[in-house]
Amino acid sequence: MKKLIKALITALVFIFMFSVNVFAADKSFSVDGLNIEATLRDDASLDIVEDLNYKFTGDFNGVTRDLRLKGAQGYEIKKVLIKESSGDFKEIPQGENNNQYTIINNGSNGITIKIFSKSKNEKKIFRIIYNIKGAATLYDDTGELSWNFYSNDNKISVNNISLKILLPSEDLTDVKFWGHGPLYGKSEKIDNKHLLFTTPNLHNGAFIEARVIFSREFISKSTNVVKENRRDLILAEEKDRADRSNKEREDARKIAAKNEENARRVRKMLPVFFGAIALGIITILGFIINSNKKYKQALNAYRSQYPLFQGKYYRELPSDYPPAFAAEIIYSDLDDNTSIISATIMDMVRRKIITVVESEEVTGIIRKTTKKDYGFKVDFDKLEKSGYSFEKELVRWLLKYSSDKSIISFKEIKKKTKSESKARDFKDEFESWTSVIEEEIHHKLDPYTLIPEYKGSRGPVLKNEYEDHRLKWLALKNFLNDFSKLNVAEIPSIQLWEHFLVYGIMLGVSEKVINEMKLHIRPEDLTNDHILLRYMIMDSYFSTNLNTTEEILTKTMDIANSSNTDSSGSIGGGFSGGGSIGGGGGGSGAF
Repeated sequence: MKKLIKALITALVFIFMFSVNVFAADKSFSVDGLNIEATLRDDASLDIVEDLNYKFTGDFNGVTRDLRLKGAQGYEIKKVLIKESSGDFKEIPQGENNNQYTIINNGSNGITIKIFSKSKNEKKIFRIIYNIKGAATLYDDTGELSWNFYSNDNKISVNNISLKILLPSEDLTDVKFWGHGPLYGKSEKIDNKHLLFTTPNLHNGAFIEARVIFSREFISKSTNVVKENRRDLILAEEKDRADRSNKEREDARKIAAKNEENARRVRKMLPVFFGAIALGIITILGFIINSNKKYKQALNAYRSQYPLFQGKYYRELPSDYPPAFAAEIIYSDLDDNTSIISATIMDMVRRKIITVVESEEVTGIIRKTTKKDYGFKVDFDKLEKSGYSFEKELVRWLLKYSSDKSIISFKEIKKKTKSESKARDFKDEFESWTSVIEEEIHHKLDPYTLIPEYKGSRGPVLKNEYEDHRLKWLALKNFLNDFSKLNVAEIPSIQLWEHFLVYGIMLGVSEKVINEMKLHIRPEDLTNDHILLRYMIMDSYFSTNLNTTEEILTKTMDIANSSNTDSSGSIGGGFSGGGSIGGGGGGSGAF
């Protein structure tokens, strides 16, 4: 009996540890929409209606919203409401039970609204209605609202942000306005009373801030009065911010233009065709059609010499070459495929060239919190002996950003690529790295050939062996994607699941692989060093905490395509960068 009790206790302890280690890592949340409507009152206060659209993965007890006191005379929380996926908004009372909220006073730092709302794998909208006292300032020559409405302080995913400001007059002739935050944000006047500020996302540390100057009569009852002239200084400050931000955009556009150089050369040739006589065009088209026909015939004849895979599903690995090589064979163009970074790192973890190291950081003065941080420690001996050239180049590139030259730290990468110019440098390094992959795959595999018996000028195609691989990789993707629907007689081994996970990242089905691993791998097969946990750690680090590679690349291209900032403040335009200069601030979280 004692042995049985001891065994049960041991089992329970193991199950508890397994649950904490595995399923806690699967928790995540994001703010998929943030809509703020702010109404400026004649007493210089702001009435705010704020909707936070949360998406929860895993179990959560509620959410938080921090409101900083900077620049404000105080906050009055009027209502808190919750809307679940089906149903209407329901107001909740104050308290500390489920579907209640409490207000935590942080002294000079402001307040925290803590909303208790148990959530699991669902979406909810949290509406907070509040008033900011003394948000605007009355100067001798102008009124000014300069307010940071939301700052992504907690390193979470925040997307689809919209801020609408209603002014207390229908005459906006003398109103000037600017948006501060990501350079790809946009500000505009939408009618006689409303200003609109939008941005597709707020990366870590970013914010959405509005600065508006207007007639003193707008806030004639203000008690927040400063006896000095400020209008000219504000205009000069905003011109300087606009000039610097527009230069950043111009630099980004030059880089984007350089990358489009080949495409532009092709487009310049089009007038030659348009200027040709009708007979010439018909002749050219006839030649092209005939050439395409001959090309397809030659390609089909070449492909017919090899028994190419034709099934929908393939249940094994087509080959054991690295995922970056597989991506080149499947997609042929790696420039936009940033998933190969994480797939390559995970493959090196699987091969024990890289191990995951953990550290802790204590933040906060009044409310101290401990945050875990993870890095990737490189075994240079193993890298030298068994690493590919492109893997060595990846390590060299990422270690440039790390203070410890043996540990890849994405936290440091994020810190050192905050500026737009550094983000573009990172993007250039990524493109250089993909060139190394392409060069090495040609050297190691030589996967391309010219079509025999074809005398045209078409470029090389995949050799039959690698075309067969390409078809099998896509069929493997189908297999992993549909695994839960299939009647699989023999469950893959954990070693094969490890490979499936690595290549699943590259194929875009890693989440499906992880879910199936949880169902089909025995708990005793999963240790704390297992790749499943390591992938979850890294995935959370990329997607929730830092979003380093995807975020930097996306942000750089968005900047290149964004509108210039209107320095005059009369017509709107793109946001200006730089730090926050207004009052307010504060982000949101979950617990």
